[in-house]
Amino acid sequence: MTDVPLTIDSPKWDVQKEVIPQSGDQPIINSSKADPEELDKYVGLAVENNASLVALTLDQQGVPADVERRVELGAQIGAMAMEGGLPMDRLFIDPIILPVNVAPKEPENVLGALQQLKLLSDPPPHLILGLSNVSQNCAQRPLINRTYLVMAMTAGLDAAIADPLDTDLMNAAITTELLQEKAIYCDSFLDAHRMRG
Repeated sequence: MTDVPLTIDSPKWDVQKEVIPQSGDQPIINSSKADPEELDKYVGLAVENNASLVALTLDQQGVPADVERRVELGAQIGAMAMEGGLPMDRLFIDPIILPVNVAPKEPENVLGALQQLKLLSDPPPHLILGLSNVSQNCAQRPLINRTYLVMAMTAGLDAAIADPLDTDLMNAAITTELLQEKAIYCDSFLDAHRMRG
């Protein structure tokens, strides 16, 4: 149906093990926790199938409450990926953002984790977030998502699970990349970006 890489989003090992080998070229496994036994299986599956892997800074104790634990789990993920033969350019670490209305310190903690996770290796792993989690059950969700995306991109975020049909969100992302010198300015930079395909 498509020649773009597919992301298989399931927490079930049996689903991933069955579907990833049938998912075309360079699929993305979403996702594994930082649990060593689970992560070892998923790294192996990714290597065997030329896949990328999203790994969450999440362990048996749940979502970390601070920057340090997120970075510690991210470092464990990175080390296991390298030991298992998964290149850093195929590893996406998700430091997990919680809703700002129930965890007001979390947006800042995640930004701190993003900055430090970028320093794990050379080249570094990719950093990803489920962006809409930050605004779950909040008023002004698009505004919160858009603002946090820009903040996270300046802290090192490479990818986001986001609504590509939200024009304001996409314009904010494109403009942030322009201001980070990832694109060259022209008056029609928004159109130019979209024409890249």
